[in-house]
Parts: sequence; C-alpha cells; structure tokens
Amino acid sequence: MAACLLVAAAWAVDARAEDVEAILALYVNEVESGELRVVLRDGDVLVSREDLRAAGLGRFEATEIEVDGQRLVSLESVRPRLRYVVDEEEVALRLHAPAALLP
Repeated sequence: MAACLLVAAAWAVDARAEDVEAILALYVNEVESGELRVVLRDGDVLVSREDLRAAGLGRFEATEIEVDGQRLVSLESVRPRLRYVVDEEEVALRLHAPAALLP
C-alpha cells in the first residue's frame, strides 16, 4: 500500500507593491465570525492559519506564504476545497466551508 504525504509549501517573500491589506468582517457558512486581517494578492486571499482556526476551520492542507515576517495561508490552496468571496460592498470575506473542514 502506498502512502501519500501532503506537505504545505512555504515561500518567504516581502509584500509586493500590488498587495492590498485589509480588515474584513468574516463569515463562515453565513455565520458572522468577527474580523480578520487579510492580504489580497493576484486574485488570492492570504490569511493567518490561527485566524482560520479561531473561526472553527481545521484539518486542512494549504500553502503558506511569508509576507513581512508573517506566515499566511493561501485560500486558493486550501484542501479540502474552500469556496470564498471577497464582498467589497459589505467589506467582508465570506467562506463556504465543507463539513470536512469543520470540527
């Protein structure tokens, strides 16, 4: 039987000129879960793993990217797949998490 090991990749980079930092209201499956700091980069959203855990999300693999000394998770890379929308009108990040990501 073959075993598969998933390893989260990490890259160390400084903030890019096109990065946008924001404080957004967080909703997980339409339930308000406070606010969090994000970095918007090239169509992706970068957030701290701790913020995702505090919102009740766990048991996932994801690429981590270092931005200005802080390790952030790329939401595009989260597995099992996580759907998300940056709601500019409501200044919010809306996460739609499958049951596999919830406790």
